[in-house]
Amino acid sequence: MPPPLVAVDNRSTSRTQRSAKYAYSDVILLKAVFDSIDTDGNGSVDLYELQRSLLSRTHQGSKVSKDVTRKLQIADIALARLDKDCNGVVDFDELLALMYPYATKRDMEVMRKWAAPKRLPRSPSPVHFSKDDIDEQKAIFALYDTDKSGFIERAELEARLKKYNYSKESVDNIFTEFDVNGDGRLSEAEFLSMVQDGVSSTFRR
Repeated sequence: MPPPLVAVDNRSTSRTQRSAKYAYSDVILLKAVFDSIDTDGNGSVDLYELQRSLLSRTHQGSKVSKDVTRKLQIADIALARLDKDCNGVVDFDELLALMYPYATKRDMEVMRKWAAPKRLPRSPSPVHFSKDDIDEQKAIFALYDTDKSGFIERAELEARLKKYNYSKESVDNIFTEFDVNGDGRLSEAEFLSMVQDGVSSTFRR
């Protein structure tokens, strides 16, 4: 049975969780529930799908009753509440916004990445990198990591690339492609993967 449509706030006070302030498992469960209702798999839930989901919990063979009528009315009300853009369907972003009303734009981006279909692992690079090459790449990483946190934050990369007239959209594309765990920053391993995968084509304006 899907969780109740009430606002939840599982924010953690731990600094180490950074932008991952909400429970990964909760978001994945919510996406699984959404996908189970989205029977045609088009990424949105319409009134028919919502009604069918509610009615499927009615005992088999039961006659049309006040309970059935109530469930149909609940579906109608729920859709109206969830459908913020009034297009007649509910997408997962709208469900996230209802369930996590205190989430920031950055939180929402992280949770969307968690729920997105996982990319297949990258094939090993056909180019061989020597120890000197990798040491040089690590030195570049250290140069970009201006606060010496061990990660390149989005703001750090934006500030560095702004000097070379790269747009914010270019930085967004980099994070979309290479921030594999969706935590809003690049680890050394993610940065090296970016470089070794052909960073020049990603940076091209």
